Amino acid sequence: MTHQRYKPSSVSFTPSATLPVSVEDAKAHLRVSGSSEDALITLYIQAAARYLEEAHGLLLLDTTVTEIFTDLPGEEGYYSLTRGPVSTLTSVTGNTVEGTGTFTAPTGTTVLNAAHNRARVYAPDGWDWGFNPWQIKIVYKAGWASASAIPAPVRLGVLLLVGDLYENRQDSVTGLNTNAHRLLQPYMVVPGV
Repeated sequence: MTHQRYKPSSVSFTPSATLPVSVEDAKAHLRVSGSSEDALITLYIQAAARYLEEAHGLLLLDTTVTEIFTDLPGEEGYYSLTRGPVSTLTSVTGNTVEGTGTFTAPTGTTVLNAAHNRARVYAPDGWDWGFNPWQIKIVYKAGWASASAIPAPVRLGVLLLVGDLYENRQDSVTGLNTNAHRLLQPYMVVPGV
């Protein structure tokens, strides 16, 4: 077993209440007319989106994420973020007491590099806290700005999974739609990279 130096001790966010695909688009995909199943289809969209987000390390719609790291960065000097696509680095702070201490920003510059499979946060001049931090808190925004900004393959992946959930309403399906996973593969946040 290898030690994952950049594994966060916690990740927290509130998933977007906005749907990544509309109920109308899902009904067209399912060839459903009428509105009697709109609530059920909405539930399927929400479930499909959350499943694909977790399976691929994505957030489909703009979401604020807070990650608490308990390790200092290794030789490479960066922290790898676990959700994507990352659009904005909001803050980097550290504290001296687990959970309850005041979080303070390091001196110097912190930089977001979102060009990797996992966005990285680093300090070009080194991490200078002025103290030995117990925890590092990184707050950032991840996800696309709107449902219309989500790439077509990702939206189609959600629709394919909604179709599977709609057609197979019992727990008899052995595997969920692999085409949905293939469509999201290029957008996946790769663990450990």
